[in-house]
Amino acid sequence: MTVARFARFGALFAALTIFVIESATAGLMLSVTDAGGGNTRWVFSGSTTASHSDSINSFWGRNWSPGNPTNTSSFNSSILSGSGTLTTTSGGTKAVTDVWTQDVFTTQIGPRVGSDLSWASGDTLSWSGDLIAAVDISTLNIGTYTTKELYNGFVSDDLVVKIGSSFGAVPEPASLIMWGFAGGLGLIIARRRRRATIA
Repeated sequence: MTVARFARFGALFAALTIFVIESATAGLMLSVTDAGGGNTRWVFSGSTTASHSDSINSFWGRNWSPGNPTNTSSFNSSILSGSGTLTTTSGGTKAVTDVWTQDVFTTQIGPRVGSDLSWASGDTLSWSGDLIAAVDISTLNIGTYTTKELYNGFVSDDLVVKIGSSFGAVPEPASLIMWGFAGGLGLIIARRRRRATIA
């Protein structure tokens, strides 16, 4: 393989890797899994852009597809360990104080901060955290749920909630790049060996 072809292949591979990473991290993601003892692990990350202004103490979605992620009336639950934050361009960053689930008039699920966090239309909304909360997995519905409707308006990317007994670890972007590079290098070596065998 010539240097020019190798450079073209490398540039294409890098672009595809970046696209996959950006696609995997777009939107607000929340994973809730069973931690045993009537507790659950809440891992949340990602960001999106608001199409409306608002002020509330969580990034709650509404009108979920394909159904409701929670089956309990409503309650807030304390954090047993870990931490998290919610951030908006206009409102800054606030620490998560508890988690909330509700299935009364609307279905809501998410980490909450101690007081309202405001944002304006066009703001970036983001959250990050890893915590254990006193929420039993039986009060939630196993599955993956999505919406673009956030509280009283809409956002640019999906809010995704995954609820299950357990999920595999989500690889960090650096790990994805490393595995992608290793895979690309393997393809190059295999191709060169094949050509050498044919010759």
